[in-house]
Amino acid sequence: MTAADLLRRADEVNSREQAGDAGAGFRQGTIVNHPEYGTGTVVAIDGYGDRCKATVRFFANGRLRQFFVAKSPLVAVQSE
Repeated sequence: MTAADLLRRADEVNSREQAGDAGAGFRQGTIVNHPEYGTGTVVAIDGYGDRCKATVRFFANGRLRQFFVAKSPLVAVQSE
């Protein structure tokens, strides 16, 4: 991969993030609900599109879980 390829990829990522594709509506601080794990808070978002992952800390047990946002049953309950 050349430097030009890396710059092009960085521009694509920035464009997608500005368009709101980064977390499919989730961002750090969003309170979410999961049918199995219950309610928790998004503590991190990594990636974009189909590769976007949300890290959630659940209130019931304090455990961290990572989900691919596009395929997870997470539902936003409240957004900061």
